[in-house]
Amino acid sequence: MTATRSATFVLSLLVCAAMALVMPASAPAVDWVLALPPSKDTVPAGRDPRKAVGGAFDRDAPITSWSRGPAYESGAACEDARLQAIRDFDAAAEGQGDREPSSEERTQLATAGRRAFGRCVPAFAFDANHRATGRRQ
Repeated sequence: MTATRSATFVLSLLVCAAMALVMPASAPAVDWVLALPPSKDTVPAGRDPRKAVGGAFDRDAPITSWSRGPAYESGAACEDARLQAIRDFDAAAEGQGDREPSSEERTQLATAGRRAFGRCVPAFAFDANHRATGRRQ
């Protein structure tokens, strides 16, 4: 009985050693990217900056027409950044009140809005040239 246990133990060690040689040390982490929506050809007019900026992006466009934004280490970190972008965008739009924004303020709103209306996607959805591929792993 002792010889059988010893043989099983040795066999188990050999299997573990072989697996350690074959298996990677750890799975590579999947980076996440905030994909930024493309602009529409026509921009709706309006006094509410949120609607004007939000309406300027084609959020229904296929992902292959979106562009690569900032990268994050996890989906949660990307989503946190996107939610912060929404808060920043709302605060900037609120600060406009009823007055017409200057061209610089409009550019800042558009930049903040583009991130606010973005989507978090795995980094492999973009190629080395930062073009969306629509690829799924």
